Amino acid sequence: MTTDHATLGHVSDLVRTELTGYLSDAFVIAEVTSEIMPGPDGDDYIRTVVIFEDDHPELDARALLKFSTHIDPLCKARGFDRPTIAYANRSEIPV
Repeated sequence: MTTDHATLGHVSDLVRTELTGYLSDAFVIAEVTSEIMPGPDGDDYIRTVVIFEDDHPELDARALLKFSTHIDPLCKARGFDRPTIAYANRSEIPV
């Protein structure tokens, strides 16, 4: 599947909307950004960064795996590959 810059906003919105169903209310999403990155084999991929407000519980790896499985067909139905998702706290992001 090909991805252009026009789809990045859609990817970010989809991740933000769907992720909230896999995390408790203690996780406040401050920002979700997506960008196209060059892959090791010459193929581009989408990297999405989810930034949480600080002071939340530890992320549950099982919930994130279930989310990854859930979002894959949603992305394909919209015509783009599932993004690689990174999670960070606001305090970890340089100003």
